[in-house]
Amino acid sequence: MGSQGGDAELFAALRSVPVERWDALAAAFARAEGASGGWYAPSPDEGDDEAQPAPRLDEDARALVGALEPFVGAAGIEPGAVPDAVVDADLDELTDMTATAALRTVAAVLHAGKTDEGLLLSAFESGAMQTLTDRLLTARAA
Repeated sequence: MGSQGGDAELFAALRSVPVERWDALAAAFARAEGASGGWYAPSPDEGDDEAQPAPRLDEDARALVGALEPFVGAAGIEPGAVPDAVVDADLDELTDMTATAALRTVAAVLHAGKTDEGLLLSAFESGAMQTLTDRLLTARAA
């Protein structure tokens, strides 16, 4: 389908996700309020004096990422650029997104997070990932 697919196709892909995956997403979301992580310095016994602190998601944030990945995969989204609303933590704008826009944004954040883990951590710290997940769950209930 790719990112060129329309909202109708993407919404249909969301509707075709098995109930078990939706339940897993809802459970991960319930645990993810306040989930984030932090910046961790390498331990001194690793022997690299020049190593910089690296971002690391906590267990609940990693669980939410794991629960979101099948939705991105099922929809076949080719991730685009991360919207400014995520970077600037404009939660009102994220709340107003359609479910398909929220899923596209999740795909962009997860993809960007593979090379910029700080962005993914920031998306959790600001509440953006939780807001986007809530948007998906709310759309399913509608």
